[in-house]
Amino acid sequence: MATITKRGGGYKITVSLGYDVSGRQIRKHCTWTPKENMTENQIKKELERQAVLFEEKCKTGQLLNNSMTLSDFIDYWFTEYGNNHLKETTRQCYLDLMERVRIAMGHIKLYKLNPNHIMAFYNNLAETGIRNDAKYKATGVFNDVVKQSPLSELQISEKANIGITTLKSALQGKCVSKKTVDKLTKCFNRNDLFTAAAKDNNKLSQNTLSK
Repeated sequence: MATITKRGGGYKITVSLGYDVSGRQIRKHCTWTPKENMTENQIKKELERQAVLFEEKCKTGQLLNNSMTLSDFIDYWFTEYGNNHLKETTRQCYLDLMERVRIAMGHIKLYKLNPNHIMAFYNNLAETGIRNDAKYKATGVFNDVVKQSPLSELQISEKANIGITTLKSALQGKCVSKKTVDKLTKCFNRNDLFTAAAKDNNKLSQNTLSK
């Protein structure tokens, strides 16, 4: 429900649209100023009508004003539709994909967004270095460091806050995530323990691009 606050000779109408994915409350505002010859009763009735109209525009997505960015619209879409109509796995997948969109185009005003922005973004996705989930393999140094450590493998996994199975996979030369690499690098305070699994592994697959 819209809230109304008197501001000088006019009124401020505020509509709450829930919360975005970061937990921040989404609010939209407008102002309405009555004509000089209006009576108090006329002002009250018209103000209520303006509040209802503004709330309806906000909740039906008609109010895409010049201040709304693409990032704002993404939050609005998840609040009004995605969070309530998508399966949790699908919703999380969309949220992950939207992070790239936010970084590249989230700052652009929605009314200024055009096909050139989208094509530039798509071309960038095909470039090397765009992946945030690249895989890594341990170097020979990593195995030596673990062997020479006074800690057992279980103790190392607990200190690094990773699973023992993940640690064993790294020791066996299997691919691990960047998150695992960061934790083990911090655990041993060394930056020479892992290397990218393959030259092209930091490119997105065609399957991901098609999404």
